Amino acid sequence: LTTPALLHLTIPALVNLTIPALLYLTTPALLHLTTPALLHLTTSALLHLTIPTLVNLTIPALLYLTTSALHVLTTPALLHLTTPALLHLTIPTLVNLTIPALLYLTT
Repeated sequence: LTTPALLHLTIPALVNLTIPALLYLTTPALLHLTTPALLHLTTSALLHLTIPTLVNLTIPALLYLTTSALHVLTTPALLHLTTPALLHLTIPTLVNLTIPALLYLTT
């Protein structure tokens, strides 16, 4: 008679006392141990994933922007500088070659 009655009274009481006590004791320890590890793993993973993506997106964009800007800025200047020099060199040469050839052919 007494054993079932004692078990019926003590087991719920033990469960009701020990589970909150265990949670109270273990939760801070678990948080203290797992939180830094989780932060370390997730931060590393996020950095490992995001940094290459950012690099892969920004470097081509920067190259595209700077190349375009350099092209727009330098091409007119180069044309302005080289065209007169090329004309100055090629026109007299063409004249000196074609006039005697035309004279030779036509006379």
